[in-house]
Amino acid sequence: MGTDFNYDDTSHQVIFDHLNGGAGSDALQEISRSWQQLGDGVGTTCKSFVQHAIGVIMSSRQGAAADGAAAATGAMLPWMDTVVQSTATVAQRAQDQAEHWVNAKNSVPPVPPTPKSAGFSSDPGEWAAEKMDWFPGITSDEEKAQQQQQDAAEQARQAMRVYQSNSNGNIDVSPAFTPPQALDASVGSLPLTNPHFDAAGSAPPAIAIA
Repeated sequence: MGTDFNYDDTSHQVIFDHLNGGAGSDALQEISRSWQQLGDGVGTTCKSFVQHAIGVIMSSRQGAAADGAAAATGAMLPWMDTVVQSTATVAQRAQDQAEHWVNAKNSVPPVPPTPKSAGFSSDPGEWAAEKMDWFPGITSDEEKAQQQQQDAAEQARQAMRVYQSNSNGNIDVSPAFTPPQALDASVGSLPLTNPHFDAAGSAPPAIAIA
């Protein structure tokens, strides 16, 4: 999984423009925050609701019906833990990707100016150096500028190779997400009422008067 893009044929200018245009890392950071908020909501609010519901069931009902309802409701808690773990993983990977982007952007230098050949009238000494660049120990300003361009372009391509390698490692397959188990919500043969509680709220039995 991942990409295998060859940056050897990509110009320095294209790489620089790509990294310095668009939304940059802001969108990735916003994605990271959104996933983290989702996990926090499930891990706190939703789990609190489920735990409260279990408490209400156990305090208001007894017997097989209460035990079954509490077990069915409580079965959501491990799944919520998995959701929290999964959202935390996604949030961290989005944040890591944003950091990879920033590192790549900071590692790519601007494109150096295009070297210009010196004219005899404007700079006779440089013009002579260019004409004698074959002579040992003599390097013209144009040659130096060309070398700077080549070095900067290679630095940009190497930064993108590192970015690609880090990105591929960041999008490795995550552990399989476990869906919530199928819950049997049928009543079956369980009683719909609890005599212990329901009798307390019923009308008193009739008293025969002789």
